[in-house]
Amino acid sequence: MGAGVKMQRIRVVIADKHTMLREGIRQLLAHEGDIEIVAETADGAEAERTVARLKPDILLLDHSLLRGLQALREIRSKNPQTVILILTEGRSEEEFLRYIREGANGAISKMEPGAALAKALRVVAAGEIWAGRKVMARAVEELSAIATRLERPQHAAAARLTQRELKIAELVAEGQNNREIAAKLGLSEKTVKNHLTSIFQKTGCRNRAQLTALLLR
Repeated sequence: MGAGVKMQRIRVVIADKHTMLREGIRQLLAHEGDIEIVAETADGAEAERTVARLKPDILLLDHSLLRGLQALREIRSKNPQTVILILTEGRSEEEFLRYIREGANGAISKMEPGAALAKALRVVAAGEIWAGRKVMARAVEELSAIATRLERPQHAAAARLTQRELKIAELVAEGQNNREIAAKLGLSEKTVKNHLTSIFQKTGCRNRAQLTALLLR
């Protein structure tokens, strides 16, 4: 990086009821030059107000602070610039998928090693899903059934997307990037990007993570 070029930081709000855990996360990320903790709170309602005020890139949210899964949709709809990564106690595949369906960009267990958290924050900041291999494998299984439904004329998404777009949307939800999709479908990366732009416009999704969540609901 050239002199005078400022690194783009990922701005994070931490919401967890345990002071010791919040302090641990802050210390863990202190040496990550591209990640900045801009606020922390122990209360779910305060977390929503903080996100609305500071407009961070990521809300790192303890699952126990959620006022039901509806709260995820409310936070995302009111603060589209902020993605949500859920902190959980366990590693339940169904629990992780449930958070993704309701608008989170992923979930990470508090039992994961510290290095995984920084990686997860970078992944969701880029608009991707973080949930672990087992969860994404489960998601792919669900998508195989969803793909059949998408092809039915009465499905709302099918009415808006072309067959090519439906296939690309399915591959995005499986976690494939533009280069992989292009190679699989015999297209250029630019063509894939153009199709994605059209898909986002037709579905109202802002990024790949929202598209995945839409398909998994």
